[in-house]
Amino acid sequence: MTTDEQKSTVHSAAGPRLKPETFLKHVRVLSEDFPHRHAGEPDERRAADYIAKVLRETGLKVEIQEVPIMGWELTDEPMLELITSDREVIECAPYIFSGSTPIDGIEGQLVYIGPSVIASGFEWEKFAIVDGDGQWRAFVVGRPDGPAIAQCGPPAGLAGAVDTPLYTWPSCTIGSEALRRIEQLRKTGTPIRVRYRCQVRFKPGLTSTTVIGEVRGNREPNEVIILGSHHDAQGAVGFPAPIDSPGANDNASAVGIFLEMARHYAKAGSSKTLWFCFFGGEERNLMMSRDFARRLVDTGEINRVIAYVGIDQAANGDILRLLASTIEPHIRPAIDMREILATVAERLEVSKRFETIGPAQVHAASDHWPFYFAGVPSFLTGWHPFPTYHRSGDSFDYCNEDEKYLATANLAIGMLESLLTLGPQQIDRRSPTAGHVTNATSLTQSQPSKAASSRKATITEMR
Repeated sequence: MTTDEQKSTVHSAAGPRLKPETFLKHVRVLSEDFPHRHAGEPDERRAADYIAKVLRETGLKVEIQEVPIMGWELTDEPMLELITSDREVIECAPYIFSGSTPIDGIEGQLVYIGPSVIASGFEWEKFAIVDGDGQWRAFVVGRPDGPAIAQCGPPAGLAGAVDTPLYTWPSCTIGSEALRRIEQLRKTGTPIRVRYRCQVRFKPGLTSTTVIGEVRGNREPNEVIILGSHHDAQGAVGFPAPIDSPGANDNASAVGIFLEMARHYAKAGSSKTLWFCFFGGEERNLMMSRDFARRLVDTGEINRVIAYVGIDQAANGDILRLLASTIEPHIRPAIDMREILATVAERLEVSKRFETIGPAQVHAASDHWPFYFAGVPSFLTGWHPFPTYHRSGDSFDYCNEDEKYLATANLAIGMLESLLTLGPQQIDRRSPTAGHVTNATSLTQSQPSKAASSRKATITEMR
């Protein structure tokens, strides 16, 4: 095989041999035909139907689980004005599930609160809009390393720790340039006044989905490995175009990998049962993966699941995340995913070829988290940060780094093949309270590897 052929093909010692164009055909469909894949909205369901159709055509047994959810949309374009001196409109992105302001908006003094844990681990600077009576009326949160992006919230607590919106503070994010402007005013002691206006609508009774394609094991069919990714995209009905993402890299790119892996294993077979799971609502607090994990816990089927292999943001980005659980008190069976990952990553030489972070502890960054929380050995990989994250620029054209895309796929294949070589696993009954563990933050303490390019980058974690 020539060098060019090696670069255009992904394979492991005993796994599928796939080409990036097979992934990309799915990325194009999802990001261009169904760009508004927001939880409960028509494009999300169309994407789920497309995924189910592809899985059925490959011969998999397919199930679509439908779940009633709370929807959310904007009914008017949001606006944040700095009115300290000359009026200045600042680009902002409302938090998903944040509440409405009065029609004329909320005006008050912008008061610094402090660094706050946002979504699933970001530490961003948080401000309150304070009225004349000293009451907090809304939140403004500054992203330190890029333009304004939507997040699930509002930022009244750690969004990744709860199932549903508990608060309806009007809330938005601003980008790093606006944050620096506000910080400059703060340093001079200048009182900062702002007006924030946003109108939203909560939409109970919408439906989101999980699509499951099964390859039944031919040796240990009662043991299940979940291969998971989300098919929704960040944004909402009514969002201004720049902050409404078509979700090509995040996360149609991972869907493409798993659809082609499903095609391979449907023909080649697998010793253990494989569930290829495609979750809606990840961008809205892991809605469907939480529901699916809860179903498994409630029915006891969680005791069949021996591992979770996940991908989020597969095709391009600055740093390749290598996140895995290890031997931990609540994890059953006692599979050291981090040790397996270290072996796979070393064989693939990913830390020599790219900047990586890890192998490191998993955290609430994506759909692996509910399964890890429930005691399942778990792995997640993908690229983060990337410049167009949660923005309109996360388009098909951004998924143009085949070597990175193939590295992600190779990691997932290597992890799966390593798990398939394990003998029968004894799973003690997991308690429904198995996952009473803290949201791990070790990733924020880890340092990126020195890549061949010697390029430096900084990251805390994804969401």
